[in-house]
Formats: sequence, structure tokens, C-alpha cells
Amino acid sequence: MSFNHKQTTTSNYVRLECSGQFSVTAMMELLELTFDAAITANRGAALIDLRTVSGPTPDTLQRYEMGARVASIQRDRGHFLRLAVVGNEPMIDPERFAAVVSGNRGASVRGFTDIVDAISWLDEGPAIRDPTD
Repeated sequence: MSFNHKQTTTSNYVRLECSGQFSVTAMMELLELTFDAAITANRGAALIDLRTVSGPTPDTLQRYEMGARVASIQRDRGHFLRLAVVGNEPMIDPERFAAVVSGNRGASVRGFTDIVDAISWLDEGPAIRDPTD
């Protein structure tokens, strides 16, 4: 099952506003879609808005898998971007574990509960570069 989403492109990033029931499968599909949308739009940043997503809160293992997947997609696509994920706690983990997992693997990901903070973070810097360069 996948999320319903609305995609818009700004001058700096691709934004996907999502709704529906959370599932790890849906989130993994959304991550792939987000990277593909950023590549197509030639953007170095993306924002995933999960504020209206409901359903079960991911557990620690699921957060680990999602965080690792971001870095894996980044490597597979060869497209390194800043990724902001916005949602409400506890959907967004107060410890930001998935972002830590991604960051440990070279990705530039942050979790937010405030959309303004997320947009500010995306606007403040360029896309991350391939750490192997």
C-alpha cells in the first residue's frame, strides 16, 4: 500500500505532501519516488511532509531500515540531496534515529516537527556532494 501524495517543485526542492496510513512498505516506496522526483526536477533537496499520515508508529528496527534505505537509494541513484522529513511526534522520532542512521552512512537527512524549520534547513545549504569524491 502506498501513500496518497501531492508533488510540487519549488526553486530549491521537491515537496511531497503525503496522506494515508503509514506502513514501512509505503515509506520505502515514497523514498524511491522522492529521489526520482528530485532527479527529474534537477533539484538537490526534497521535503517529505507526513503531517497528515496516520497509523502505527514505526519501531526502532523499522526506523533503522528506513534510515539505511535513504543512504542506499542515494548511492544507487548517484544523487546526493538534502532530505527533510516533517511529521508529528511520535511518527517523527524525538531522537531522530532514522536520520542518525542515514547520516552515519553519508546521507543528509533531518526529521522535523515544524514545516518552517524544515524549509529553512533546506534553503540554507546546497545539496550534499558524493562523499566518495
